[in-house]
Amino acid sequence: MMRPARSNWLLCVAVLASISCPAGAEFTVGVGFNDPAGSFASHHGSIAATLAAAGQRWGRHLGGSAHIDVRVEFDPTITTSTGRSATSGFVGTDGVTSFFEQGVAYELRTGIDLNGPEPDAFVTIGTGYLGSLWYETDLENRTGNLPADRVDAYSVFLHEFGHILAFNGWLDAVTGAASTPYLSPFDAFVAPSGGGLAFVGPEAMSLFGGPVPLTAGNLYHLGNEPPGPGAELGSDLMTGLTFLAGRRYSLSDLDLAIASDVGLSVVRPVPEPGSVVLIALGIAGLATLRRRVTSPR
Repeated sequence: MMRPARSNWLLCVAVLASISCPAGAEFTVGVGFNDPAGSFASHHGSIAATLAAAGQRWGRHLGGSAHIDVRVEFDPTITTSTGRSATSGFVGTDGVTSFFEQGVAYELRTGIDLNGPEPDAFVTIGTGYLGSLWYETDLENRTGNLPADRVDAYSVFLHEFGHILAFNGWLDAVTGAASTPYLSPFDAFVAPSGGGLAFVGPEAMSLFGGPVPLTAGNLYHLGNEPPGPGAELGSDLMTGLTFLAGRRYSLSDLDLAIASDVGLSVVRPVPEPGSVVLIALGIAGLATLRRRVTSPR
């Protein structure tokens, strides 16, 4: 695994910092479906409303303006769901490594829609998973009576927006190895730690108290089953463990700190229920980072 000096990422951050983001600007979500036979039409309305609300929940905490078109697909071969931006935007280069962020994050920062009328992001739902999902009727306050045997769809879609915006890249999800000369902002902060891999962005480490353990075998997620590192992150929105039935997951301060580390403009204070105030670090704080970070691509 190649590991370049931290100055590579500092150059990338300098490029990100040069593009201003208006704070608290508008973030809207449109939802369409790839379901030509209408096999899952009975789910469309609930999915569309919940997915849009989840995206807008992230948008409350982010600077920038964008209208994001999400295409929902259904796949019998996956057991839960996935989310990703449709494309990626060039951030900068150090002459060896090129940096690309998620297309939705790029649109938020720059106002440029890289793929025009095509979908900006995709959410794929396993067809067998559909029957496990429960849809909140109170999308603002989330006070509905969540059944103990159902998975909260709002939590699931909040999680997938985390991948659409920030928790994504091109490293091998198991080994963290790189094979091409580019990486995502998230990839740049992946480093070996405690026999596994961790996220070592300065804001996230300051909040967590050290490197943030990533899920073994699934590195764009947080935490592991006990006794693995980060067992306390099993309840985080971006956990790599199975979402539990009957539990709501919410956007955490740690999720937002990671989003900030990878270049998104996070609006503070963060009024997320059950969370504490984020520790804010400026670009200058990166100069205190005394680690080499994984440089995949």
